[in-house]
Amino acid sequence: MLLVPTGDIGRRVRQVRLSVKPVAPKQQWLAEQLGVSQAVVSNWERGRHDPSPHHVSKIAQVLGVDPGFLTGGSTVRATLGSPTIPVGFPMARIRHAGTVPAGDWGDPLASEDFVEVDVRFDHPRRFAATVVGDSCWPALRQGDLTVWHSDPAPPYNLIVLAQRTADQACTVKELVWDPAANRPVLVPVNPAYGQTDDGDGWAVIARLVAVVRRQDGVEQTWYSPEGLRVKYLAGAE
Repeated sequence: MLLVPTGDIGRRVRQVRLSVKPVAPKQQWLAEQLGVSQAVVSNWERGRHDPSPHHVSKIAQVLGVDPGFLTGGSTVRATLGSPTIPVGFPMARIRHAGTVPAGDWGDPLASEDFVEVDVRFDHPRRFAATVVGDSCWPALRQGDLTVWHSDPAPPYNLIVLAQRTADQACTVKELVWDPAANRPVLVPVNPAYGQTDDGDGWAVIARLVAVVRRQDGVEQTWYSPEGLRVKYLAGAE
């Protein structure tokens, strides 16, 4: 039984969706997760219609909140995108491409190794990799499990995975626009490392969408379907 006036559930859905950090997912993304149209989500969030109890439960699972928060029966909520202890989401299996950075990586979507991840990260164009070394510090750390979404032309200022055509080596960089060169360039995540030479045939193949870090018995998760930025991860403790 819904506990709030008509329209209030949808407005709470909008409140939670827009509070997801570092980048709030769009209505279209939420619609795809729920198997409905963007227009349906828009009508919910505008207060024109209430989602069904089934959709309330599914929305709560996707956005990471207590269903009671959406229906007014609870003040408990857990927002994605910030370091939190997982709240028991179902798991999915995606391909694990190996470690990053690395040489002779091959096609990550053809890997025969798999790893279990939160079902929210599941997508046919996604794969996982484990961070080694300190070239991505402090945004990414030794042992972090990273989830990547295949994308050869992601937005600027995101953490991306680049691959070299000659030997299929891979590296993690930040993609930024260089006004002096009037083109996008790859810059090191860790300032102590030098800039990737674009002339070596490096090309962006994916954007970082999730990081799972296990430290001192606590698991922390960062997730944004649009992509993660250095500034949000570098300051994480």
